[in-house]
Amino acid sequence: MLIFSSARHANRLEADGKTVTTFVVWDRCKAYFNFIQEAGYPTCLDADVLMSTSADGGNTWSAATAVNTNVGHQFLPAISTDDSTGTVNIVYYDTEADFLHKRMLVALNQIAPGTTKVGAPVKVTTTLIPWDADPNQTAHPVDFFDFHLGMKARGMGTPGHSRVYTSFTSTGDRRGVYKGQSLPEQNNNLQLLLY
Repeated sequence: MLIFSSARHANRLEADGKTVTTFVVWDRCKAYFNFIQEAGYPTCLDADVLMSTSADGGNTWSAATAVNTNVGHQFLPAISTDDSTGTVNIVYYDTEADFLHKRMLVALNQIAPGTTKVGAPVKVTTTLIPWDADPNQTAHPVDFFDFHLGMKARGMGTPGHSRVYTSFTSTGDRRGVYKGQSLPEQNNNLQLLLY
């Protein structure tokens, strides 16, 4: 797979009403294999989403830590703070559920108010999404998979009344007919998770 995204950040106002903690997430490739000649990008064998925090306006940062240490690839993170509760939400693509790590789910980790410790991953989606329109074909995966993942978190300040809205592209849940053949088609999806 290819790993190429930018860092994303979210701020959280702490209980003292003055301190702001900044959370930054990005993906990192731990092991490269070879180069895909037509694209000019290295192939990643093991990708992780990393996080760092700062409580002094970015003057100093914590050591980078993995958001999810499970097997498979975790990549393309998005982050948002639910200001009503102080919960920080991180979503990303995760291939852990697929034995060959070629299909993915959307996963979520939360950081509780007053801490920078990342909670356990939660599956936002349950249908494995292939990287390409036809999981049996050998074409370059970026030709068929659109790397877009976004999210927002909002709430009312009480448990059960907060929401994470995740938007992403998917080729795994709907089929279309192209030149007479039934094939998975790529669609924009919006997923809601209540907490």
